[in-house]
Amino acid sequence: MNSIDRFAAVLVIATSFTMGCAVIDSHTSTKVSGQLVSDETLGSVQTGITTEKQLIAMLGRPELILSKGEGERELIYRSKQVTRRNTELLFVIDTSSTNERVRSISFTVRDGVVEAVDQKTSSRRVDGEF
Repeated sequence: MNSIDRFAAVLVIATSFTMGCAVIDSHTSTKVSGQLVSDETLGSVQTGITTEKQLIAMLGRPELILSKGEGERELIYRSKQVTRRNTELLFVIDTSSTNERVRSISFTVRDGVVEAVDQKTSSRRVDGEF
């Protein structure tokens, strides 16, 4: 085997080993359930000004409405967003991560006008299939 053939053989072997760490596919997919309220839309709600009718026109019907008496109601919107990031590595491993974000927004309405907004968000990494 001459030096050019040896160089070609070494190059093929080296390329095979380095390809073992090459990313061949990477993608992200997201599933949303419930009523997803964007930060922009939430920012347009003005306490003391926005009415319940305007709120429902912007966001749609809430998941839950609680009557608290004395002209006060609570409108609750919830959403769950699950994002899966998948990266496949040639000859090595298929890595993936799944993150879940749950958001609950509660609007307190008194006499037909939004009086308060409360927002709770939780995020966690989850195992298992998408």
